Formats: sequence, C-alpha cells, structure tokens
Amino acid sequence: MPSTCKNLQPLLAAGDVPFRPVPLSSLPRKQELFSGGSDLKNSAFAICDYRKSAQWQEAVVILEAMRKNDSIPDVITYNVAISACEKREQWQQAVCLLESMHASKVLPDIITYNAAISACAKAGRWQETLCLLAVMHKVGLVPNTITYNATINGCKKGGQWQRALHILAKLGNTNPAPNIITYNIAISACEEGENWQQALALMIMMQTTSLVPDLITYNAAISA
Repeated sequence: MPSTCKNLQPLLAAGDVPFRPVPLSSLPRKQELFSGGSDLKNSAFAICDYRKSAQWQEAVVILEAMRKNDSIPDVITYNVAISACEKREQWQQAVCLLESMHASKVLPDIITYNAAISACAKAGRWQETLCLLAVMHKVGLVPNTITYNATINGCKKGGQWQRALHILAKLGNTNPAPNIITYNIAISACEEGENWQQALALMIMMQTTSLVPDLITYNAAISA
C-alpha cells in the first residue's frame, strides 16, 4: 500500500472492508507529456481535459509528475483529478489522492470531499462514505446538500436503506435542508430494500415541506 494512504486507512477500514489503492506503477505511462523538459505549468489544464473525458489514469499520472518535478499541485488541481477518478468509480484512487493532499500540506475543501465521497458512493462503498463524512466533521468542514446526497446514495447502493433514512432523519429541516434529490435517493433506497411503507412515509414527509414530488419520486415509490 502506498504510504500516502496509510493515515486514512484506519478510518476507511470499517471492519473487514479491504482497502487496496491502485498502485501508480500499474497505470499507463504518458512520458511524452513530460519529455524534453516540458513546462508543467500547463499540467493543470491537461488534468482538466482528462477530467472532462473521465481519463482518470492520465490525470493521476500528470499529478504525480507534477509532484516529482517539485511543482506542487494546488487544491483545484487535486479536485479535478479526484473528480476524474469519481467519474470512473475509482474510489480507492480518489481516497489515495485525498490522503496525498494531507501529506503534501494541501488543504482539501468541500469540493474535494464531495468528489471523494461520490466516488465511494458510486462504487457502493457505504462504509467509506460514512467515514469520509466523519472526517469532514473532524477537520471542521461543514457538509452541504451535495455531501449528504452522495452519502445517502452510497448507503442506497450498498443496500443500507436504514442508514440512508437515518442520515435523512438527522438532516430534517436543518441547514443544509434535504432537497428533492435527497428524498428521491432515500425513497429509491427503500424501493431496493422492498420497504414500501417507508417509501410512502417519505412521500408524506415531503408534502409537509415545500418540496413537490416529481416523476422519479412517484416511480420509486410505486416500485417499492
């Protein structure tokens, strides 16, 4: 395991969950990008391009090359690289990059954590989403609706509908307040858990707010 991932490993272990970041040595090399003493100041723009096309390997390779050439990436550069990993559900590499930020003394922001949590959520790694949410609180970052939606989605994909409802219940009418996406994900979690009573209860709860159920809400509730 790369040393940059060791500090977060105890938080992300969550029991017997395996944590095996993709070794950088296994990634495809793009040495032509850095041959001939090419200027690394354009690397951030290259990472942005790779993020748009979800080529996470290339984004990570460029990031590592910047670090090895003493061109320290900033939080924006890390964010686009983690987002590239998120688009391809490379949750292990996303978390590894997050940890490397700490090692490089680059302070992650809410965008960083949201991208990492979303990467874990898309892969159904609900333990990791909850752990990263806890880390956010620990470092003093205030989660927003995007954070909670991604966390609830991770619980849904991991078959943890009870945990999804628990997070939604903790939100209530607080700031940030849940939006229609939050409720739709939670109702969908109940659908996958074959709990139609909870799905209907959530629809009733929505009616007590200013939120109006949409087609996705009704389809999920009917399917439950």
